[in-house]
Amino acid sequence: MVSSIKSRLIIVMVLISFIPVATLGFLSYRNSERMLINNYKAESLQSMQNVREYFMDYYIDEIENAVYVLSGSPDLLNFKQPEASVRLKNRWDDFRRLNPDIWFVYFADTKGDILSSPVFGPIEGYDPRKRLWYTETLKHKGLVVWTDPYLQFGTSELVLTTAKTVEDANGVIGILAIDTKLNQLNKIINNVDLGPGGYAILVDKQGRIIAHPDKTQVGKNVGENKWFNHLHSGLYQDSIYYKYDGKDVFISYVTIPKTGWQIVGIIPRETLENAVVPIKKKTLLITFISSLMALLISVLLYRSFADLLNRFIITMGEVESGNLNTRLIIKKSDSAEYVQLGQKFNNMVATIESLLKERDRTEKHLKFLNMRDPLTGLYNRNHFESEIQRYTKKNNTTLGIIVCDVDGLKLVNDTMGHHMGDKLLIAAASVIKSIFRQEDIAARIGGDEFAILLPNADENVIKKIIKRISKAIQVSNEENPGFLMSLSCGYAVSSGDNMKSATELFVEADNNMYREKLYHSQSNRSAIVQTLTKAMEARDFVTEGHAERLQDLAANLAVAAGIPASEITNIRLLAQFHDIGKVGIPDRVLNKPGRLNQDEKIEMQRHSEIGYRIAQSAPDLAHIADWILKHHEWWNGQGYPLGLKGEEIPLECRILSIVDAYDAMTSDRPYRKALSHEVAVMEMIRCSGSQFDPNLVEIFIRISGVGSPESENSSDSLS
Repeated sequence: MVSSIKSRLIIVMVLISFIPVATLGFLSYRNSERMLINNYKAESLQSMQNVREYFMDYYIDEIENAVYVLSGSPDLLNFKQPEASVRLKNRWDDFRRLNPDIWFVYFADTKGDILSSPVFGPIEGYDPRKRLWYTETLKHKGLVVWTDPYLQFGTSELVLTTAKTVEDANGVIGILAIDTKLNQLNKIINNVDLGPGGYAILVDKQGRIIAHPDKTQVGKNVGENKWFNHLHSGLYQDSIYYKYDGKDVFISYVTIPKTGWQIVGIIPRETLENAVVPIKKKTLLITFISSLMALLISVLLYRSFADLLNRFIITMGEVESGNLNTRLIIKKSDSAEYVQLGQKFNNMVATIESLLKERDRTEKHLKFLNMRDPLTGLYNRNHFESEIQRYTKKNNTTLGIIVCDVDGLKLVNDTMGHHMGDKLLIAAASVIKSIFRQEDIAARIGGDEFAILLPNADENVIKKIIKRISKAIQVSNEENPGFLMSLSCGYAVSSGDNMKSATELFVEADNNMYREKLYHSQSNRSAIVQTLTKAMEARDFVTEGHAERLQDLAANLAVAAGIPASEITNIRLLAQFHDIGKVGIPDRVLNKPGRLNQDEKIEMQRHSEIGYRIAQSAPDLAHIADWILKHHEWWNGQGYPLGLKGEEIPLECRILSIVDAYDAMTSDRPYRKALSHEVAVMEMIRCSGSQFDPNLVEIFIRISGVGSPESENSSDSLS
């Protein structure tokens, strides 16, 4: 008996579930069908609007702009004079070469005289003043007038004429006109995609076809069709069903305000009906699946409590509406199965929420990477090239460009490490960001190169901006004397009669920048070396007074060794800058309190070569660069980096080797206390002939006063 009641309840609940599902499926199908057809209509209409906005309006504006520009030529006032006539024809010929769809450019004065490109001979009975384009343009003085398509006199070709009055102080002196072929309009119409069987046409106000995918239809009149009358019902745009060429078609249209032409989209009705077929199949499938789900739900409803389902339904509704923060409420009294289901559901919602957030972050990051340089935050080269192409394609647009190069970046990277080079690039980018306007486009286009596009900026504006860049760098260098920065800048401008392509504009600015860099190369290198010197002074590897003591010790030994007094200044300079290469050695090696391992020794030995490159870059140090490279060579050839020995080693380097070792031994170090003068001298004697020049060691011992009565003050005698 219990089983029978259960079966009946299930049957009733299945029926209760199935009927609404089936009804909902049918209604959903009908609604989806209507929505699909309405969407198709809307998309068709939107396609027409897009064609008008992005192609037709642009095409019309281009022609009208050309008419405005050409009609404003001063030579038209004297077009019969030979020089003016030649200039006009040359300009018109150039314009036609750049615009293949332009057939004729001509000017007719009020006496009926005409000048044209290309030139056509006198035609009997032809008076331009009696042509429709002339009479209509006179009625609209100062405005650009479009004719409907007509057969051109003498050629029988279907053309459009765009014309405008030309005036002087006394009034109208004539009409300038452009005859346009219909090729471009046909291309625009042919590219309209309205789905299978669909196509677009362009008709004028009288119903004549201006453009059609089937060129044989161009010029035919559709004014007798009922749907054409609907086009002139006063609506700017609409969608209608009509018969055309014996077929039921869906027609959508938009009107071009400036000309009164209409873009007409024609889609066979069967195309719309075929689009609905997949919905029918899906609806049946969904209904079937829903019925099975209804059966399952009925069983679950029979075996579960109503409040459990209510909680589930409420939570699913929240998720469906987009609220992914909601979670299914689980009570202590719920069954183990429901608890497990609820946890799984909550985990699924949390996973979806996490994935969506991650997707948003990824999309934002990819968008940033696609347009921005990750180091400086400025635009990258791809975006810069896209923008310069876009701007240079605009007619009569003034566009300036500044190209900047960070001076000495490679030297900074090679000596102080790429992290310092990155710091220099970020500082340069910061200066650039602070100078330019919001509409300017600043980009990092290479390792050490930046470029800035400045729309509507003439040469005077750009020169002022470059001065502001120089001032900002000066302020930055004053505020950060230990981190000097230098930029070389060049610029170029495209405007008016001096319009340039994107490549020409960039190359001109880049060449100007390199000329500026060459002009200031010496001062730039000196500034970089000054920065490295400041960095050297800020590092802990130089003990207090070391540089001064070393200069005095080296100078005294050099004098005793017979070096001329004129060379002592260079000896002092070597003593001051011999370790400048240590700015490129990491602190972990430079300041290590204990002994260096083999890898660390090799890394430390690089400072001689780094110092050599720095000195070569600075005019003030270039003459001692070779000594800086060789100041760690040993008398027996066991030194570095070249393994020189004996007198192959410059005398100045041999002197520095002795006094540097002496000062190092008699000064406190992180890993030991200073040695006494006597112990240091004994060590020098021990290394004489191996590390040090024995002759110089003998001279050093003699002038240091070892074994003399003044030996207690011998260290003072050296200075």
